[in-house]
Amino acid sequence: MKKVALIVTNATGPLPSGPTGLFLPELAHPYFALVEGGYEPVLVSPLGGRAANDLRHIDQVLDDELVARFYEDAELMALIDDTKAPTEVDSSEYAAVVYIGGHGAPFDYRSSKTLNAFAERIYAQGGIVAGICHGVCGLIDLENDAGQPLVAGRRVTGFSNEEEGGLRDAMPYLLEDALVAQGAVFSRVQPWASNVEVDGRLISGQQHRSAAEFTRAVMTALSEGARKGH
Repeated sequence: MKKVALIVTNATGPLPSGPTGLFLPELAHPYFALVEGGYEPVLVSPLGGRAANDLRHIDQVLDDELVARFYEDAELMALIDDTKAPTEVDSSEYAAVVYIGGHGAPFDYRSSKTLNAFAERIYAQGGIVAGICHGVCGLIDLENDAGQPLVAGRRVTGFSNEEEGGLRDAMPYLLEDALVAQGAVFSRVQPWASNVEVDGRLISGQQHRSAAEFTRAVMTALSEGARKGH
């Protein structure tokens, strides 16, 4: 069984509205799709151990069947408290790395050299690198084999400056601006509409409203890679 790393944040902010972390819709959708597709999802975080889980707005997303299914399963929720560090996983066993969003992600994804190296190895061996919402922060500093930014010249989306709204000043940087600075061709649609970009083995989703479409794109890419023998 091939494994897929689901990257989750250890960071809790700070934000003016309180502690943050990962956002469950962006984890639940790919998790269940991977299991049903015959893959083993493994939660990985920059530091390992307990990830940060932002449940401030959980009541607003429990109408999503997959979110409710994950949230109400104690064993699944316990996975968030016991993640692997990048140094504890073997990249050769993984078909993809998927960066999960949440407002915690901008605070620790880019700064983890071991996480960056893990994702770069997966991409170099023919695997998929994907991110949704603030999870796309994990793609910003990744490099290709030539030492150039992986996102340079590539169509990429993520949480836009407009969607960041009143939290702009609380963030360490704005995702859209950081991607453009690395040479990415940033794609956005109107705030809170679904938007997914697939540029080869680089896949990105704009925000949690893109979770279902984003997950389908990742699963399609995994299927195509399996047929090609990657």
